[in-house]
This record gives sequence, C-alpha cells and structure tokens, in this order.
Amino acid sequence: MIGRPDASGSTNVLPIDSVGVRCRWALACLFALSFLGLNGQACAGVGPDAAQALGQDFAIAVGASASISNTELVVHFDRVANDSRCPSDVQCVTAGDATVVVTAAGGGAASRPYELHTDDGAREAIHGNFRLTLIGLKPAPTSTRPVPAGAYVLTLRVSQP
Repeated sequence: MIGRPDASGSTNVLPIDSVGVRCRWALACLFALSFLGLNGQACAGVGPDAAQALGQDFAIAVGASASISNTELVVHFDRVANDSRCPSDVQCVTAGDATVVVTAAGGGAASRPYELHTDDGAREAIHGNFRLTLIGLKPAPTSTRPVPAGAYVLTLRVSQP
C-alpha cells in the first residue's frame, strides 16, 4: 500500500488531513508564485521590486516598484498627477505635458517623492547618487476618453550623474 489508512479506513496517497503537509504545500506554492512573478503587480507590467539595470530604460506600471541592480535604490511609480498631453487622434500646436510622481528610496538619500514631466522642462531629478529620467509615458490620451489612472506605464532610466 502506498498510503496509510485514515479514520474511515480509506487509504490516502497524500495525507491531506495533515496540517504540516498543507502548510508546507501552501508555502511552496507561494514561493513558486513569487519566484515566477505571478502576482497582481506583475500582471500590470512590472512586479514589485523587479531588478532593473543601472543606465537602462525600463517600464514600470502605476503602483509598482523597481529596485536598481547592485544598488540600494528602489523607485516606486506613485501616480500620474496631471495629463494634459495632446490626444493621439488630434493635431495640436504643442505636445502638452504629463506630470508623474515617483518616490525614490535608498541610494544615499532619504526617501522622497519627485515630480517628473513629459515635456522638456523637468524630465530629470537627482536622488542621492542617482539621476532619474522620464523617457516616456503610455498610453497617450485620445480625444474621446481619458486614460484610466491604473493604465499608465512609465518608461524610466536610472543612471549616475
């Protein structure tokens, strides 16, 4: 026989009634899902604390965080504070601007939020030993509907000045 008889006399291949086995199985499943990045944030584009290379562009979804490889810096994409960019289906005189709020922590400075803009004015911020540069923001608004707050994806580059 492969298993042991339970109280009813049935033989279980796995001792389902064992709390220890259920706990180990649940922990193994949680670990596997975390390792594979199968969580809510990962579905939005970038998982929490996803490691990104210094000096390389990377995408980060609203509400997600990214750690910068081989540093102690973590960047969190908090929100889009304002989006007055020209709609993609309209011809405008100016491109407009969007303001994103990111929070940087570690990297030789206290945690603090920064406002970055899509126009040429304030695309960069210095946090400790690092430069945060807004490369792009997607999706673009259209004239018929605004972008939902949770749909934004920021392209960011973290480098050393």
